[in-house]
Amino acid sequence: MSGPATARRASLWLPCVAVAAFLQTAVAESGGSAESLTDMPLEKLLATEVTSVSRQARPLAASAAAVYVLRQEDIRRSGATTIPEALRLVPGVQVARVDRDRWAITARGFNDLYANKLLVMIDGRSVYTPLFSGVWWDNQDTMLEDVERIEVIRGPGASLWGSNAVNGVINIITKNANETRGGLLSASAGNLEHGTVGLRYGGHWGEGTDWRVFGKYFDRDAYDNASGKPAGDDWRASRGGFRLDSRLSADDQLSLSGEMFHSDSGGTTENQAGLTPPYNLPVSGDQKSDGYHLLSRWKHKFTETSDFALQLYYDHNRRSSASLDASYEIDVFDLDFQHDVLVFDHHRIIWGSGYRYLSHETRSSPTFNLNPDEREDHQFAAFLQDEIALIPDRVHLTLGTKLEHRTSQKLQVQPNVRLLWTPNRRTSLWAAISRAVRLPSWSEQDSHYRIATYPPQNPDPRPILWTVNGSRDLKPEELIAYELGYRTEWSKRLSTDLALFYNDYDRLRSYEDLPLVDRGSYFELPVSHANHLKGQTYGAELSANWQAADFLRFRAGYSYLKLSLKNEPGKQGYPENYETRDPQQQFFMHGSLDLTSNTQFDLMLRYVDETPQLGLNDYITLDARLAWSPLKNLELSLTGRNLTDSRHYEFNNSFGYRPTQVTRDFYANLRWSF
Repeated sequence: MSGPATARRASLWLPCVAVAAFLQTAVAESGGSAESLTDMPLEKLLATEVTSVSRQARPLAASAAAVYVLRQEDIRRSGATTIPEALRLVPGVQVARVDRDRWAITARGFNDLYANKLLVMIDGRSVYTPLFSGVWWDNQDTMLEDVERIEVIRGPGASLWGSNAVNGVINIITKNANETRGGLLSASAGNLEHGTVGLRYGGHWGEGTDWRVFGKYFDRDAYDNASGKPAGDDWRASRGGFRLDSRLSADDQLSLSGEMFHSDSGGTTENQAGLTPPYNLPVSGDQKSDGYHLLSRWKHKFTETSDFALQLYYDHNRRSSASLDASYEIDVFDLDFQHDVLVFDHHRIIWGSGYRYLSHETRSSPTFNLNPDEREDHQFAAFLQDEIALIPDRVHLTLGTKLEHRTSQKLQVQPNVRLLWTPNRRTSLWAAISRAVRLPSWSEQDSHYRIATYPPQNPDPRPILWTVNGSRDLKPEELIAYELGYRTEWSKRLSTDLALFYNDYDRLRSYEDLPLVDRGSYFELPVSHANHLKGQTYGAELSANWQAADFLRFRAGYSYLKLSLKNEPGKQGYPENYETRDPQQQFFMHGSLDLTSNTQFDLMLRYVDETPQLGLNDYITLDARLAWSPLKNLELSLTGRNLTDSRHYEFNNSFGYRPTQVTRDFYANLRWSF
């Protein structure tokens, strides 16, 4: 692919060179447009408002949950080119890259390629797919420059956000269109980044309506396989979208947004288990995804203490795998209403209801199929939360629950109790007890997956086909979580945030061997999904912000996780060392230095503990970024990633996918606003 790749690189860089040449002739202006460290002092960081904890804007320092916020400036200075890369800077969140376009991401354990206990939303739209209970991270992208912040809640959020918000909630929030007027061009290229180009332009209509449109394309080279050779998992994707925000009146706001995308990645290898020699055949092929969505949100203010929001979205995804010879089409229609009202000065009541329609149509193959190949589910939900000011500005008690019913599942009740004590302006302590559930996915209920074939052995000449099968008897996984938190601002230059948790799980997904079946020309060794695993996890998460000087800031995070799992007596489940599938310790530190008024330097150090069950040693990564703004609206940067190691694995085989090695890379970026 060197010829076409070279041509693509040239075609992507020529416009950048032309732009740079044009800018060199422009009148130079001193100072950079990027936010400096002095623009966001520490106390202002703690006053950042978050919405994911209570579905209403509340100061971060007064949130009774283990919440962490990545701001646009954090994302930009980290050099992240994808949303998963940005999430590496969140304490307690494990981000492991499986290959070029696949990640295993979770909080508080149970990580996997299809980690299923983390609810992810973009502007309130759930991107948690019901097909396998997880997130296709390769499809979750946008102009990163238009991301206002990413809110990450570690711990249950089910009382407000519903099922599957078990171990955490990630809410990616993009900027209002009135913050993105004008143009922005971002272009990158490097040894593995063949080229990334993003272009956005925004404007306004009249006094009350703002809009923006954007397009983005990237072409990324493959990582290395075990031999250090290109693994063929190169990745290309394009997307475009728009957002419109309108102030209809003094009391009404309307937001409308939409995107469409196409993604194409190579090198996916699956084992196709057959009934004739050679029985097990590794098959590689491209994976293609495309989709679109449309979202609208209307907010109306009745009074200063009462308002409501009505959100409606439609989401369509199509995905095909050449190696599996299968494809899926998934449609989601979601309607959500919430009302926020202050009652008797001491009760902040938030209640609401919602309906979600989910359907899929699958083209099955002998290797993987769903039965039935078409399915429709309906989900109804309602929630109520009362935030009670027991002692105004000092002690708040939050009581709430969500009721949820989905086709083929019983009514689920997911309550929580949260207590917040703020003895002074700089300190807060909180405690919470929550119940959350994860609903079984369609594949866990309806799939038939050929894992491998055991060739015939004497005396019987017939092969044995090993399969994994879904079960409609599978029950929701259940969690009772206990949390404590302590957040304090020791001085104007130092703050810390500590969270402790103890999670008690029941009915965790496991596997159960079924009796050998004589199929005539072969035997089938079926394994079924079951709920025979249970156990506890506990741990601690500590983050710190230190403003060492006006021009120097450090952010660091450390997390400790311990799992204790066991099968029900007399039942099979996971192997005993499954508990060591997640790293017990993780640490990161991000140092930001403003060298001059227009030059910035950042270092990101990350340590991940060993994962014996995956056969992986601990590892350290180091990323560095140097940025220079020669003109007011122009930034040039150079980023190096994985500087301490030429290549390393971050995950192992999962769901039949073969991992590739994350490879050291360098890339340059130009960002020009006009």
